[in-house]
Amino acid sequence: MEKRDIYPELCGKIREKFRTQGAFARAIGMNPSTLSAKLAGKSQWSFEEVADACYVLEIPMEEAPLYFNHIFLHRVLQGCNERFGEGV
Repeated sequence: MEKRDIYPELCGKIREKFRTQGAFARAIGMNPSTLSAKLAGKSQWSFEEVADACYVLEIPMEEAPLYFNHIFLHRVLQGCNERFGEGV
């Protein structure tokens, strides 16, 4: 079965800025194995982790869904709706 990269844009940005996932993981204070699980879709990203990643990768937060895909955007919008009500 072919491995599918579920975060291709994010992985490209990590390579561009840090060259390795290990260096990126250290920059955001994350264990490399935890980062690997997140990039493989086996673990979810928290909002704080996304914010830290965007900061060190110099990604504006409004562009985060381009790197963290529609699943992230759906979770954020769902959280906003639960916290603030529909139509946020």
